[in-house]
Parts: sequence; structure tokens; C-alpha cells
Amino acid sequence: MTFLLLEPLEESFSEKRINLTNEVLKIGRKISAKNPPEPYNGIFESKVLSRAHAEIWNDKGKILIKDVGSSNGTFINGKRISEEGQQSAAFELHTGDILEFGIDIKNEEGDDILYRKVSAKKQIEKAENTQEELELLKNIISDLTSKIESIPPTVSKKKILMELDEAHNQERLWIDKYTNLLQSSKQNEKDLELLKIDNQNLTDDNEYTKCQLELSEDRIKELEDKQSFFEKENQTVKDEYAKMKTDYKTLSEKLEKEEKQNESFRKKINELEENYNKIKYEV
Repeated sequence: MTFLLLEPLEESFSEKRINLTNEVLKIGRKISAKNPPEPYNGIFESKVLSRAHAEIWNDKGKILIKDVGSSNGTFINGKRISEEGQQSAAFELHTGDILEFGIDIKNEEGDDILYRKVSAKKQIEKAENTQEELELLKNIISDLTSKIESIPPTVSKKKILMELDEAHNQERLWIDKYTNLLQSSKQNEKDLELLKIDNQNLTDDNEYTKCQLELSEDRIKELEDKQSFFEKENQTVKDEYAKMKTDYKTLSEKLEKEEKQNESFRKKINELEENYNKIKYEV
């Protein structure tokens, strides 16, 4: 919450305390009874202001102002921010700046002011959170109440009462907002606890999964070791099988050679037996 406080430097208007929301605050002169100057709006009872004179708004904490093409100009610390009838760029306002709308209009002789400019010192009241906003509104209400009590009975209290009523309305709105925020905060605390429980469950599940993973890694290592052993055994068997095949071939070749020798010996034996029988017969 940001309040723009305009303190009159001359008796041209009553002090204004305006809540700067996301909406643009339009500065201008009173054009009808339906739109009178109030402590919480940008309307002034001054003939030197244009109907649409300037705009003020809150841009993420920065208070900006621009002239929207007024005839008599907008001044910041005595410097006019645009030419007559021309819209200005946006200028940032700071606490303590002297803000003037229009110029003093004098009579023909120049010795008397017919229509006075609006001249004010700018102050900013800020609240960063809902609790500070409520405190600020309480301070504003207390300040306005003190002003009412200090006004003599013969003086009208209408404007101060209207400002006080507006402050009370603002306080009720922010109390409702604060209550809703508290309820939301409690719900958020419950949701947070549930999330913590879910997170702990996930952590436990994660630890269990890690244990399972470690067991799986150990089992994989065991199987890899067995596979390596069987691969070595398989290679040994393959080597022995290859050796046996080689030996078998060698023995087969040797057997074949021996069989051929035996066949040759049998033939010689048969020849010798025939010769022997022949000789035996002749004798």
C-alpha cells in the first residue's frame, strides 16, 4: 500500500492523502457537483487547472507523473515538465518534491492574484506488507481523529470526516484482506506439512531403492564373475577339444600307415608260405 500525501503550501486546497493503487490517479479541476474535490481524489477547486491536467501512478514502487497537455503546466521543484498543450514524458516523484499545477493568474494591474495555482509538498507513506498496511491505516485514522478533535466547533469538519470515513473503509478492506491472508497462511502450513510427509516418504522410498540397487549391483558382479569363470573354463575345454582332435588325426594317420604295413607283411607271409609249400612238394 502506498499513500500519496499532498500538503498544501498555500491555502488553495485542503490536505489530500490518496491511496495509489494500480489505477491511474487523474489530476484536474472540478467540472461538476458530481465530481467534487475530496481528500482522497485528484480533483481541485481551481480555475488554473485543466479538466484533464496530469496523471500520477504507482509503477512497482516508483511514483510517476506526467502532464497530459494542460494549458498552464505542471511543475516539479519549479521546473515545468512540458510545453503548453503538449503531453510530457513520465517523471519520477520523490519525497519532499514541490509539486505545482498551473500558475497564479493576476489582475490587469498585476498587484493581486485572481486565481491561485495548486502548490503542494509531496510525501510518500508506504507499507510493505499487510500488517504494515493495517498499522499505517491506524496511524492515519488516529491522525485524522486528532485533527477533528482540534477543530473548533464553529469550523466545518465535513472534509476531515469524509477523509476519516474513507480511512475506516480502507481499514475494513485491509482487515478482511489480512484475515484472508491468515487463513491462506494456515492452509499453506497444512499443505506444507503434507508436502513434508510426502517428501519424507519419497526419501524413504529413495533409500529403499538405493539398497535394492546396491543389492542388484552385487548380484550383477557375482554373475559377471561366474560368467568370467565359465568363459575361462569353456576356453580350456575348447583347447582340450582342439588338442584331442589333433591327436585323433595323428593317431588315425598312424593307424592307417600301420594297417598298410600289416597288409604288406601279410602279402609277404603269403608269398613265403606258397614258396615253402612249393619246395615241400618238390622234395
